[in-house]
Amino acid sequence: MATSSSCSQGAWLDSIELWFLGQGFHDHLEKQEAKILEENRAPWLKLDYQLCAIFWPSFKTCYSFWTNARDVFTNDVQRMFDSTQKIVSLQQTNHDMVSHTVKARGAVEELKGLLVCNSVEETTK
Repeated sequence: MATSSSCSQGAWLDSIELWFLGQGFHDHLEKQEAKILEENRAPWLKLDYQLCAIFWPSFKTCYSFWTNARDVFTNDVQRMFDSTQKIVSLQQTNHDMVSHTVKARGAVEELKGLLVCNSVEETTK
């Protein structure tokens, strides 16, 4: 069975569905508890809880990955806006060309750092 870390979410969901079907547990995907006959409900629920226990860690991994990706993206958008704002609002004061050039170079380097990334580690700085 494929895991969430080795393929896309769609493929992962497809593999879970295929696993359910292959094990003969397709009714867990298609039926609500209320639609199960009373005499079959206890074993059905027991198996349903077991399946949830098996798939919960994978779900937590997917959720954690998505949350981290969302946070990194949100952080990067804010940092990019801040860096762009520094460049746009850059002004020379007191006719001091040296400090103006230093500020400009720093703002450009910061923006370049956001636009070019060589590794995953750089995106989490």
